[in-house]
Amino acid sequence: MVGDAAFPLKLYLMRPYPGQNLTHQKRIFNYRLSRARMVVENAFGILSSRWRVLHRRINLHPQNVDTLVLAACILHNFLLAPRENVRMLEEAEQQRRNLPAVRHMGGNRASRERPVM
Repeated sequence: MVGDAAFPLKLYLMRPYPGQNLTHQKRIFNYRLSRARMVVENAFGILSSRWRVLHRRINLHPQNVDTLVLAACILHNFLLAPRENVRMLEEAEQQRRNLPAVRHMGGNRASRERPVM
C-alpha cells in the first residue's frame, strides 16, 4: 500500500523518507511514491464521483469490498464506451434467445407443501 508521512510505519505500507537532507536516490523514491499515490487518489476520486457508495464507510467483509471496487471499475470502463459494448450485449441477447424454454415451473410456496407426518 502507498501512503504519505501521516500514516504510521507498517510492513505493508510504503511511505516517503522523512527529512530534508536526503540522498538523490531517496528524493527520486519520494517523488515516484508521491506520483503513484496521486494516480491512485485521482482514480478513486473518479470512481467515487460516479458511484456514491464509495463516499461513505462500506460495511462489508474486506474480500467483498475488493469485489465491490472491482465491479465499480468494470462498470466504469463499460460505461466509458457504450457504443463499443452494444455488439457484445446484442450477442449475449442472441445467445439467451437460443436457450430452450423452461416449461411448467410452479412457484415454491409453502402453502402448496404437504405436511410431513
